[in-house]
Amino acid sequence: MFEAKGPIGIVSARRKLFGTHCTEESDIEDHICIMQTYQQELATLQKPISEEDFFYALLTSLPESWNNFISAVPEDVIKDPTKLISQMLSELQRLREQASTSTALAAIDKSTAKCYTYGCIGHFASNHGKQVNREKEKEKQDNNRNEKKKKEEKGRNRWKKEKGRNS
Repeated sequence: MFEAKGPIGIVSARRKLFGTHCTEESDIEDHICIMQTYQQELATLQKPISEEDFFYALLTSLPESWNNFISAVPEDVIKDPTKLISQMLSELQRLREQASTSTALAAIDKSTAKCYTYGCIGHFASNHGKQVNREKEKEKQDNNRNEKKKKEEKGRNRWKKEKGRNS
C-alpha cells in the first residue's frame, strides 16, 4: 500500500484521525482499532500526537449516544490510555447486555399501519374484527335513522292525505 510522505502524508493521516466518526451502527471495538492505526501512522511519519490528544480525538469521534459516557469520564482516565479503553470496552459490554435483555417494543403509528389480513390502513389484523364491528354498527345506526325518517315521512304523507280528505 502506498503511503504519502512529507507534509501531504502528515495532513492525510491527521485528516483520517480527526475526520473519522463512528456511526451508531458501527462496532466500537473496530472503531478503536482504526483510530489506533491512524495514531500509529502519524508516529511512523515522525509526527506523533500526545496520548491525551489522541483520546480526545477518540472520544470526539464516538456517536451521540455515547455522550453520557463521555461526560462521566474523569480527567485522570483520559490521560491513561489503558484505563480509558478499558472503560470504553466495559461500557460497550454493558450496552450490549442491556440491548439483549431489553423487552421494550417499538411504537407503531396506527394511522399508517396496514392490516396484514385485508390490507386496510389504520388498524392491525388483530383489530380487524373490532373495525368491522364498528363499521357494521355505524351502518346499522345509519339504516335505523333512514328507516325512522321513512316512517316519519310516511306518517306526514298519511296525515296530509287525511287532512286533504277532511277539507
